[in-house]
Amino acid sequence: MSAPCKQVAIAYIPLDPEASAAQVAAQEQQFRDYADEHGLDLCQIELHTGDDLPLGRLVRLLHGHGAEHLLVPSMKSIANHPIAELVIREAVTLDARAELHEVCAPKS
Repeated sequence: MSAPCKQVAIAYIPLDPEASAAQVAAQEQQFRDYADEHGLDLCQIELHTGDDLPLGRLVRLLHGHGAEHLLVPSMKSIANHPIAELVIREAVTLDARAELHEVCAPKS
């Protein structure tokens, strides 16, 4: 009997330009561990050092990989305003039809 197919995920990690290679590797591993714990196939990790959020690119990546999940550190790490957060959530859930996961968000 074959194992069930895992749902595909993409991770988006905004990086501090001063981050060391070890810090980047630790963040990547944290996202891989999260994907494994949630039964997701993490097909790509998108690292970004700019101040802008490449939302259009992320939506295209989700579509291109047929990904159903986008992993981010937290909404606060990628959106600096409640309206920006809403736009991001809408683009991911409605346009890309993907679920947004906050990997590093505090558990309530």
